[in-house]
Parts: sequence; structure tokens; C-alpha cells
Amino acid sequence: MHTDEYGITLSRELHACECKIKGITLSLKKLERQYGFDTDVFVKMHKEGTLKDNKDFADWYGLYESLNRWQSLRRQYHELYHMLR
Repeated sequence: MHTDEYGITLSRELHACECKIKGITLSLKKLERQYGFDTDVFVKMHKEGTLKDNKDFADWYGLYESLNRWQSLRRQYHELYHMLR
């Protein structure tokens, strides 16, 4: 049995995910402007090993992976939230 508290909690978690995703996306956009290519191109180049070692690139890839995890978590919360409604 569920109560409105579950819905409230999931709504709060969804909001937290959205805020985190927005922040990460802004950080990714900053790196894209700085280096002149988008994250999809960067990830492809990173996986191919065509980029030289750079702290920004390590951070960029970490942000990319973090964004994927937060988006996955958001999908899970979203599914649960709609199951309760």
C-alpha cells in the first residue's frame, strides 16, 4: 500500500535529479564552447584514444558518465512516480 508520502518523496527526488542534470549540462556546454566540439564528438574521440591526456578531458568524461547515471535515475523515479498515480 502506498500513500501520498511516496508520491511527494518521488516528486522531490525527480526535482533533485532535474537540478543535477541541469547543472551537469551547463558544465558540459561550457567545455563544448571552450574546446569547440560537442560532447558526443568528444566521447567518441576519448574512446578512440585520439585525445592527449588533459585534466579537463578527464573531468569532461566524468561529467558525461555522471549525466548518464542521473538521467537513468530520473527515468527510474519517473516510472515509479507514474505507477503511483
